[in-house]
Amino acid sequence: MFLETFAKILLYRFLKMKKITVLVFLLLTPFLVFSVFPKTQGWYAGDAHLHTHFGETAWENPGTFQSTYARAKNLDYDWLIFTEHSVAFDIGSQNYTQEIQECTNKNSTQDQPLCMVGQELSLYAGSNKQQHLLAYPKNNYFLEYLDGTCNDQFQLSNCRDAQETINEVNELNGMSFIAHPFHQGVEIPVVQDLVIFDWVSWGTQGVTGLEVFNASDNDGQWSNDDQQAFHKWMGLLLEETNPQDGFLVGIANSDAHYSTELGTAFTYCYMDSLTIQNVLNAYKKGHCVLSSGPLIDFSLNEKRIGKTAFVDEGSQVLSIKLNSNSQYGRLKKLSIIVDGLLEQELPLTGYSKELEIPIELENTKKFILLKAETQTGKVGVTNPIWLDFESEQISPSSDDCSTILGCFSMFAKKLSTFFS
Repeated sequence: MFLETFAKILLYRFLKMKKITVLVFLLLTPFLVFSVFPKTQGWYAGDAHLHTHFGETAWENPGTFQSTYARAKNLDYDWLIFTEHSVAFDIGSQNYTQEIQECTNKNSTQDQPLCMVGQELSLYAGSNKQQHLLAYPKNNYFLEYLDGTCNDQFQLSNCRDAQETINEVNELNGMSFIAHPFHQGVEIPVVQDLVIFDWVSWGTQGVTGLEVFNASDNDGQWSNDDQQAFHKWMGLLLEETNPQDGFLVGIANSDAHYSTELGTAFTYCYMDSLTIQNVLNAYKKGHCVLSSGPLIDFSLNEKRIGKTAFVDEGSQVLSIKLNSNSQYGRLKKLSIIVDGLLEQELPLTGYSKELEIPIELENTKKFILLKAETQTGKVGVTNPIWLDFESEQISPSSDDCSTILGCFSMFAKKLSTFFS
């Protein structure tokens, strides 16, 4: 933040010397942000819900691809996944192909942020209702085109079935994330009605994750919609039976339609190095933190976020690192959440903390995650660390020859019988 402030002072003095109006200074100021993210080693930040002019619809006119990419570069984003509304491709997939080409050009120069392309698919959810699904690639920087058009340009009738579409995403080697599941809705003047975006197809199978935090209507503040999504996510995590094979991953996005909306919500992911494949793997495996500012990193028995920790019942220790900056405010409090319920709440101060927190665990518990808040209301929430309580070591059967001890015991028994 020092560099940012220093640059602004220099520009102001230069403009004053040249007698250029301060209005120009104010217009240029947004482009003088060097980095908004309090990232630490191994952590990267990106946004996977973005709209541009390639996805213009009858009732949305987003900014240009180039302005969004340039702004993200100035903000030090590490990756972007562009997700135009599927109904924008009513006339065909030409715009989708053009956007892929833009990303091809960016990636070919090894520029950052890394550029990827998916879609935001409009799905049937009832009369004057629709639900949205974010479709991402899993092993490439773009997902093959899906026909997600509805019967009219306002996305209100004859949209595709949710399960059918999720199946197709998986067949195309993609990932699907439920978008803004408790959206308040948007009033479309032409239709003169309120369009509801609540997700209703909770019984569908094959979804990779859930957009828990969407900043489209709240400028990065944790809203009632986000709180509802969080509680729903907690309930769905409790239903997981084999998280080692994958679980419902939580993410955060800006849902930006203009470059000025970038930086309101995003996802941090941990990876060995920044590559497209590592980003997509982190999303799939849940090595991520959903945030509007603070970064939280924690481990249990050397297992990080998204992994399974083998633990004993009783006292355990969480190793925690938290980081914020002047952009997002000083740390205010940390919540330790076990199986969706608040276990501990700790007051915080300053911009960074390293903590070793003891916690008592019963062998019925399934997962732990953390939530941090700053003085300015910015929030970070981790994906879970799953708990696997180690069972007591069972002594080998006296008739079991799969171990040396068991085999010796069995031989001794037979020898004893022979001489008796």
